[in-house]
Amino acid sequence: MKTNIFGTDGIRAHCTSDLFTPMHLEQLGNAIGAWACKKKSHPTFIIGYDTRLSSPELFAHLAQGLLKHPVTLYNAQYLPTPVVCALTKYKTEFDFGLIISASHNTYEYNGIKLCTKNSKIDLLDEEEISTLFYTHPYTKIQHGNVYAYTEALDWYIKTVQAFFPQDCAKNLKIVVDCAHGANYCLAPLVFTHFGATIIPLNITPSGKNINEKCGALHPELIQEAVIKHNADLGFAFDGDGDRIIMVDSAGKVHDGDDIIHLLLQHPVYAGEKTVVGTIMSNQGLEVYIKSLHKKFYRTPVGDKHIAHYLQKYNLKLGAEPSGHVICNDFSFASDAIFVALRLIEAMHVQTIKTHLEKYPQANYNITIKEKKDLLCSPLKEIIATFQEKINPGRLIVRYSGTEPVLRVTSECKTQEQAESSIQELITALSDYL
Repeated sequence: MKTNIFGTDGIRAHCTSDLFTPMHLEQLGNAIGAWACKKKSHPTFIIGYDTRLSSPELFAHLAQGLLKHPVTLYNAQYLPTPVVCALTKYKTEFDFGLIISASHNTYEYNGIKLCTKNSKIDLLDEEEISTLFYTHPYTKIQHGNVYAYTEALDWYIKTVQAFFPQDCAKNLKIVVDCAHGANYCLAPLVFTHFGATIIPLNITPSGKNINEKCGALHPELIQEAVIKHNADLGFAFDGDGDRIIMVDSAGKVHDGDDIIHLLLQHPVYAGEKTVVGTIMSNQGLEVYIKSLHKKFYRTPVGDKHIAHYLQKYNLKLGAEPSGHVICNDFSFASDAIFVALRLIEAMHVQTIKTHLEKYPQANYNITIKEKKDLLCSPLKEIIATFQEKINPGRLIVRYSGTEPVLRVTSECKTQEQAESSIQELITALSDYL
């Protein structure tokens, strides 16, 4: 029996997978309801989902299982992940947040994420829900209720107002790529509210076009648009609105590492003594942070690990290169819109330095049929040999938490060394994968 059905970022699977059949979704809802009722008598859930075709149907089947328990569900429908998390944190009437989304994946995939008032659920919660999924008895009796929740967007705008001057984006021309995802309505409203002139891209979701050659995974679109429209800034989001990639007025792309570099020059974060990244954060960022006499802590891949570390040590700032950036002064979740507003403020700092000196990287994904143990022979020895060869560079070999892929990254002093070392390593590994 698989003990944990959760991956790096919640549950993620192809829509045709066995886990997402109506029966298993109801079973999963039943497990989540049982778990929640152990933590709180008559708990309430705020629920949101992204724009992929399967999301409403997944919600309907999950709700069938959840409502076997004395729970109350508030369905906000199309809503970014970070807004669900913020509602859960700030609104006293909500005990848990449930998000239906596959984040940056295309529409054929979907997923389920859960949060409490203080964080995304941890490993112990994941394992408990997984055990209940396999073992908890199922009843035909319905105990709970479901209601529509229509106040989310207005509430979010009013809440964010408390953190920023009313005119913080005044006189700025900003390109916004919403990836045909959950931010398609909210992002234009927010930036316009703060005074920006916006050029919106990919704001017509069809259910099948979410993340399709657009958004945070395809910054070339926003690069082109920023230059074409002579814009001041560009922001690209992913399907559920928790990733952000920035493009400056010169068309330069800034990923999560660059964004941390910029935010550390913002008055709100300049005094932070410790910053959190992951094993994938560029060595150049670590060098920069240490040059400021600050500490840099690396977690495993996944913004939930960053969030838990920030919460545990009461820290404000952490990020992944992929664009998950957590401003913990606002929320435990990576909130792309909030981060964009902080970046707008940071870019007004007269002494801002926009260039981060990074170590050259080469990245390669290997599609696999089986996740063989990387700590066993001969894979362990092969990886160790190549790590020694590129020392003091870094070699990161890990399995994706959401896809059947082995991700390999080489970080060296020169681009040529990074690319040649990764090709040699892939050749050596391919016979054993």
